[in-house]
Amino acid sequence: MKWLTLLVLVAFTGSLRADWRDELSVRRGKFPKPRAQTANYEIGWSGVKAAEAQVKFSSAKSGVSKLEVKGGSVGLARVLYGMDGTLVSTCTASLSPIQLVMVEDYGKKCVTTKLDFTRKGVTCLKKISPPDPKPPKPKKLLLPRAHDPQSALLFFHSLPLRNGDSARLCVCAGNSGNHLAVKVTGREKLCVAGHEWDTIRCDVKLSSVEKNHTLTPSKRLKKLTVWVSDDKDRLLLRAEGEIFLGYVWAEMKSVEFAK
Repeated sequence: MKWLTLLVLVAFTGSLRADWRDELSVRRGKFPKPRAQTANYEIGWSGVKAAEAQVKFSSAKSGVSKLEVKGGSVGLARVLYGMDGTLVSTCTASLSPIQLVMVEDYGKKCVTTKLDFTRKGVTCLKKISPPDPKPPKPKKLLLPRAHDPQSALLFFHSLPLRNGDSARLCVCAGNSGNHLAVKVTGREKLCVAGHEWDTIRCDVKLSSVEKNHTLTPSKRLKKLTVWVSDDKDRLLLRAEGEIFLGYVWAEMKSVEFAK
């Protein structure tokens, strides 16, 4: 599930300098939050559909927003790699992450990862079922201004996203951190879900945050391009990426807004 979450994130990194922490984006934009919605996606590997996912976003009157993702492998991919996963994230009205819970069910093994976010850092607890002989211990991550996938997406969503704009974030979606930044590379037309959209195209790269807080280019995700709708909703329409096993993609098939 983590690779899917990282796939829908928008990022671009420049030179990997030691002072990357001083370059993190902290000022969000004024573009309003997304409307409550449920979107369905197909995910593929090369030219073959490999998985499906449903993404639900909602926001309470208190301003706390919730992101729920459910999905799993399908078809031949399920025969080779059977997995069902869920992700539930909550964050504050100021786009500070509260908690992230991910469950990856592989049939014979189930992995639950829980992240709790505070101003002091992130606490990660990973449980495996059937359990390991040694009980799991919480891992504390001292990551600067850490986001989870939802708060990162909402931060990018809030920005003007003019051609040439860029932003950098530290994002945690497991027991380690990642350095993300967005680079808006242009506008273009794209046909998705039976409709032609005006889109914002963003180029993507990903770096891992090492224990000594240096950055290493991701070996799993080599390249990523995403397209979001150039309208009031800024829907994630399509993502295309190059990973260590080839070419992957995700595309929205339908979306329904809450009334």
